[in-house]
Amino acid sequence: MRKLFLAVSAFILSLVLLNIPSSGFAQEIFLAPSGYPDVVEQTEPAQLKIAPEYYPVPDRRPPHFSGENHDYSVVLRGNGEAVVTLKVALSNLNPDGSELTAVSLRLPSRILPSDIAAYQITAQGYCMRYAQRPLNPEGIGMPLKYNPGCLEYSEPDYFDYYGGGKYQRAKYNYSLDTLEIFLPKPIQNEKSGAFLVYFRALGFARKNFFGAYKFTIESLKAANAINNLNIGISTDADMFIKGGQGEVGYRYANSEMLMKSPQAKGGGAFASSAIDNVISQIGQGAIVKNAANLAPLESYKVSGIYANSRFKLYGKEIIVSVFGILLVLALITLLARKILKYVRGSALKKEIKSDQTQEDNSIRAVMAAGISFISSLILGGYGILLILLFNYLNYADYQIAMLLRVAAMIISFCVYIVGLFIPGLYYGYKKGMGWGVLTVVLTVVWLIIYFILGLAVFFLFGFKFSNPVYY
Repeated sequence: MRKLFLAVSAFILSLVLLNIPSSGFAQEIFLAPSGYPDVVEQTEPAQLKIAPEYYPVPDRRPPHFSGENHDYSVVLRGNGEAVVTLKVALSNLNPDGSELTAVSLRLPSRILPSDIAAYQITAQGYCMRYAQRPLNPEGIGMPLKYNPGCLEYSEPDYFDYYGGGKYQRAKYNYSLDTLEIFLPKPIQNEKSGAFLVYFRALGFARKNFFGAYKFTIESLKAANAINNLNIGISTDADMFIKGGQGEVGYRYANSEMLMKSPQAKGGGAFASSAIDNVISQIGQGAIVKNAANLAPLESYKVSGIYANSRFKLYGKEIIVSVFGILLVLALITLLARKILKYVRGSALKKEIKSDQTQEDNSIRAVMAAGISFISSLILGGYGILLILLFNYLNYADYQIAMLLRVAAMIISFCVYIVGLFIPGLYYGYKKGMGWGVLTVVLTVVWLIIYFILGLAVFFLFGFKFSNPVYY
């Protein structure tokens, strides 16, 4: 049994050693069979591979199926004029492999453009591989300041360009509704590029009955598909736009530099921090709208209203609100007359003289109106104090503010219940239930009127919002 166990163990060990060809122990034990020359297996040492000095960078060139990117900044002015700044990023995907020397854009037919300017953007990619740093041959002293040179640059990414390049004025030809831009530096096949277009135009906005401007901004049409389109709309600093805020007049001033800069009037490429600033703001505004996957020669429209006062801007809403208030007052008057008739009928049943009844009813009606007015003033003033308290709590400690808000809500519930019902119940207890109900109803009416007046004051003279509105 012991011999059998040793034989099996030796057989298993031999199989394991035969499966390890690089093992020196196996080569020493299992020799070549007799009759054959000794076979010595020689293995060459593995080649020494040095890791590259840089990580492989993926190719960021746009694929063949991608379209153009259009970013707009539109500033609406008080005379109905629109100042448009457009940045276009595109790729040369000509099937014949030719260079792209000109680009055509189609403007809306209803506008009258002026002061047109076009600029081609040329940018440099980031460095992918630097030159090797030389060693100090002498080995003594301070090492020399090393400024590594770049051996390989990546392709510039114009689809995510936000400044830092150079700009060269491009010639253009505007005929009928087509703007043709001739690129100073042709775009090679399967390469990308970008250019700017600046113009002022009348026809985007028209005045309505209330003196506000109703605008419809329509994007320019391109021969290729548009992958992404962003439109940022704003107004001059003294204008108001519905759904946003007009506090971006600096965009218009910076856009003027595109035409007034002495460098821009020359023929060579130049760098400009002012134009970089404009490009970084393109696509922003008080109202920002986005579109995607537009077909060739397809446009995108954005409509809205702006004016130099909130009264003109919300004229339609104000008129509708006034008619609504008058309708509510008419219904309240009818309800009050019904209540007075009921009270008057109860008084006649008690055989009170008619002349004395009419005089008492008039006095009681005035008293009900006065009590309800005083109660509504107290509740309205308390509401204003509550709003101020909540605004103050926004800057207080979170835990303390939470406790104070809960306490204020509980106290407010009690205050409004007392201020709304207790005066009416007391007056109804003294003069009759009908007069008490009338007092409560008039208190609610006064509060509704205060609320409507507060909204009107807020819309006409209220604070402006600083954050843009996205759709």
